Amino acid sequence: MAPVLQSDALSGQYHQLVNSINSDYITISEYILLRIYQLGIRSIFGVPGDFNLSFLEHLYDVDGLEWIGCCNELNAAYACDGYAKTCEKMAVLVSTFGVGELSALAGVAGMYSEYSPLLHLVGTSATGLKNSDKKFHHLLTGSKTYEASDHYLYEKVAANFSCAQGSIGSDAANACSTVDRVLREIHWCLRPGYLFLPCDLTELKVPTSRLHEPLMVDYVPQINSRSTAVVEAILQKIYSSTNPALLVDYFISRCKMASTLGKLLSKLDGRVNVYNTFMGKGLVDESRGWFVGTYQGALGNSDVARAVEESDLVLRVGAFDVEMNSGAFSAKLQPGNVVSLSIDSVSICGELVTDVNMRDVFEMLVEQLDVERVARSRRYEISRPPRPTGSEPLTMNDLRTHIERSLTPNDVLIVDTGSFMWATGSIELHGAKFVNQFLWAAIGYAIPATLGACIAKRDSGAPGRVITVEGDGAAEMTLQEIASLVRYKVDPVLYLLNNDGYTIERVIQGPDRSYNDIATKWQWTEMVGCFGGGKKGRKIASRSDLSQLSVGAGLQLFELLLPKFDVPEELTQLLARGKS
Repeated sequence: MAPVLQSDALSGQYHQLVNSINSDYITISEYILLRIYQLGIRSIFGVPGDFNLSFLEHLYDVDGLEWIGCCNELNAAYACDGYAKTCEKMAVLVSTFGVGELSALAGVAGMYSEYSPLLHLVGTSATGLKNSDKKFHHLLTGSKTYEASDHYLYEKVAANFSCAQGSIGSDAANACSTVDRVLREIHWCLRPGYLFLPCDLTELKVPTSRLHEPLMVDYVPQINSRSTAVVEAILQKIYSSTNPALLVDYFISRCKMASTLGKLLSKLDGRVNVYNTFMGKGLVDESRGWFVGTYQGALGNSDVARAVEESDLVLRVGAFDVEMNSGAFSAKLQPGNVVSLSIDSVSICGELVTDVNMRDVFEMLVEQLDVERVARSRRYEISRPPRPTGSEPLTMNDLRTHIERSLTPNDVLIVDTGSFMWATGSIELHGAKFVNQFLWAAIGYAIPATLGACIAKRDSGAPGRVITVEGDGAAEMTLQEIASLVRYKVDPVLYLLNNDGYTIERVIQGPDRSYNDIATKWQWTEMVGCFGGGKKGRKIASRSDLSQLSVGAGLQLFELLLPKFDVPEELTQLLARGKS
């Protein structure tokens, strides 16, 4: 296994920091923070609590790490997801025992479901109290008043939503090994992991020399006879195809294989039709002539669906076969015509291989591919839906057009779960990154995720803006995180869709029921000012207002006044299909 790969600049910064330590021993808290720093992470999200305060004090011992305090732990978890998906690094969340870690759990579960790496450090009760019968705050009382509380209950809960867990004990060597193991497994599995740090062990002394030992976190491809045979089998399927297609999917980004994908696209340029999935958007330059469209089964462009489904071999790289990524299970790809490379397996025309995965074979496959033996795909005429014109009332289709025209290659587009997400499959991103949580599908995700994305861009020095779309029903859940956008001086563009409630729920069931209503007197354009920002938002009430909109510098909020039952055509198709 190789040590963690870093740029020379990041590696130099880490070694300079470690070499400046003038003591043979540091605290375990400093050890954890320096390992985080070594991984190129510069911001830590969370909420302080009495069980993690001693750990947080050591944050100020590590130059270059910044604390990003959030309004609550759930928001902090959403922010971590936005951070991890934007910069493609592990995010770090710090919470307190019980109330804090459980508050974050819904967001952590979303990261687990969508393979978003996270270190969740929880400050827990003191070791000497864990076997006590004293009932401290944040403890869940037992079923009987005379029974002792279980201090390890929350750790047991976390095991269901994480790939690794580690509890720091009093042995220094084991404590360091626990930290390194959890960090390694987070990076290998690309999922959340937990470190539980008792509040009386934050000052545990560990050898500074441990920081010089390699932190081996990168996945190492298994190159052996088995993976070689799998590659050969895939190549033979490709060479025997007469109408091949390449379908680019979600795990390309999660597994950091965009450069390998780029090599494959260069080899196949002008020869093979290329498509992406709903959750794979942003991984392929959609302006290139060989790109056909986004495949969403029966919910997307019917010409695109026909073209993919007529291919006699679909090479699906980064496959993530879930509801939101298969047109709500309307995709009609025949298993016998599909080679799928995924994070934990490979499927070759219906034969599932679980001892080899995409990270083992994809690079080898691209290197060995003889493009001269690959047939040219059939060309298809793809009709594109017309964009709205004229003076009709403002709709989500207008916003789709506006965003499509506004995006630049360095931007990040974040879309919350809701009606508008169904419009994003046909948006041309022009090289922008697309961040969402469409599988876990928690509403209220976008504003906190925007904070995380903005911090990720700032940490990396990346240009471009973060552009966010969120409905009013979702926004009222986590709106307070606008205060953090103001506090940390970031400059996203927020499009707030005011359609008087839970429109996506209205069109599913109960269009006029009170359970789909929300408070409608929100003064949305005042919200940035309410949380300390200097700029008032602007109402957008017509198509002409939107077409003439000029987005300036700084944090911007635009309230779009939309019809109560306005939804994208794709959502209408989904609902009609469900009723048929």
